[in-house]
Amino acid sequence: MFILPYAMLVVSLFFIGFAVYGLAVNRQGSLRARLHNLQTIRETTGKPGRRKKTDKKNIYEKFLRENIRIFNKLYINIRPQEIILLDTVCAWAVFLLVYLLLKNIFSALLLGLSGIGLPYLVCLRLLKNKRKSFERLFGDALVLIANVLKSGFSLKQALQIVAEEMPPAVAEEFTVLNQEINFGLDLSEAMSNLAERIPNEHVRLFVTAVNIQNEVGGSMSEIIGKISETIQKKQEMQGDLKALTSQGKTSGFIVGLLPFGICGMIFLMNPDYMRPLFSTPVGMMMIAAAVVLEIMAALTIKAIITVE
Repeated sequence: MFILPYAMLVVSLFFIGFAVYGLAVNRQGSLRARLHNLQTIRETTGKPGRRKKTDKKNIYEKFLRENIRIFNKLYINIRPQEIILLDTVCAWAVFLLVYLLLKNIFSALLLGLSGIGLPYLVCLRLLKNKRKSFERLFGDALVLIANVLKSGFSLKQALQIVAEEMPPAVAEEFTVLNQEINFGLDLSEAMSNLAERIPNEHVRLFVTAVNIQNEVGGSMSEIIGKISETIQKKQEMQGDLKALTSQGKTSGFIVGLLPFGICGMIFLMNPDYMRPLFSTPVGMMMIAAAVVLEIMAALTIKAIITVE
């Protein structure tokens, strides 16, 4: 019976790994599903990209809809039942892990409930990293578009070259853009969809410039070239600010991790000495107060080193 919790933990971790692999494979076919949805919408409404409004209330909770929204932003098709199953397994894995470490059922239950939001937090982190990569490479993509336009190619051909030549963070979004245009959406509507998927001021500026140029005309290569120069100058300035504030960020990071590091070292050397901190009401209140103070300190340091 003693080995049963460990076996259950291994099975839970194996299931989580298998689910992550399945979602990664499913991500490859998400674009095809997106285009199928576009086709269905066009056949039923006659207007591509515009859904019929419905008053039917979603029977799932808000957190399920939010999870689905975040997964869809990563081009991962997932059903609410799959989200519930994944959240349950993550919560169960966290519960077993904490229980095996602390031997305290109350702490395990409390921390196990936090595992419900673990997939959501992971997806948020992945989405944030994806958008950072896109913002970092978007200026280079505009330079490529401007150079292609100067060579005599059309805007659609330039967008296709970006989708083929740029790294995945940018190529993926431009692939969706090209697929929507090829499917039959207007260029302005497809560009507006790009701005909705990537809420960034540079993307909005690019989309606005393209839409205005389609209406009034002008040199698209010069306009995009100016936008790329502006983005590159801003990125250089942000790099200088990042270098100036790196010392403050490092100090805040070290100071923030110091209590957890000391607590972990003492727990490894003398678990019985630290166990009351996790198994008594006073200890739990002290942990909660420490976490609140850590968050307040992190927000204060962030406010000090943030330069608009």
